[in-house]
Amino acid sequence: AGAARIYLVGRHPVRMEIARKVGADVLINDKTDDVEKIVMEDTEGVGVDIVLDMAGTQRAIDLGFKLVRKGGRYSAFGVASGPVNWDLNNGVVFKGATIFGINGRLMFDTWFKVKNLLRYKKLDISPIVTHKLSLEEYEKGFELMMKRPKISGKVVLFPGGVPA
Repeated sequence: AGAARIYLVGRHPVRMEIARKVGADVLINDKTDDVEKIVMEDTEGVGVDIVLDMAGTQRAIDLGFKLVRKGGRYSAFGVASGPVNWDLNNGVVFKGATIFGINGRLMFDTWFKVKNLLRYKKLDISPIVTHKLSLEEYEKGFELMMKRPKISGKVVLFPGGVPA
């Protein structure tokens, strides 16, 4: 089983294109589109089963809790730059939503699972990797990742040089 529809909310064209390549069904620009209206109309007012918050910004948190359906799941992956406020009653209590963070015993288990998926070529990450550099070029890698506007997906560093 899988998601019926995958919505990506973002603003960086490079990253939105990557999301399209890996299966996002609906791309919504949070600077120019009414995200809540689009998602709620498309889900007939129900909302989404799972929110994966990769940003951790106040705006993303507010939006995520508005969009998660009753009994849905909110997974917080984004790290906030400081304290955030959220509407506990409407976002969680009255919806019966469940909140998950990324740390804990499962994080390391997930790394091992993904390592094996990659090793046995069961997971194709090539659409998200936009740059491959030798470990010695780490400064260039960080520059690419920090550049605004975003021009890169994931930058992979290889000890001993980039494989052929």
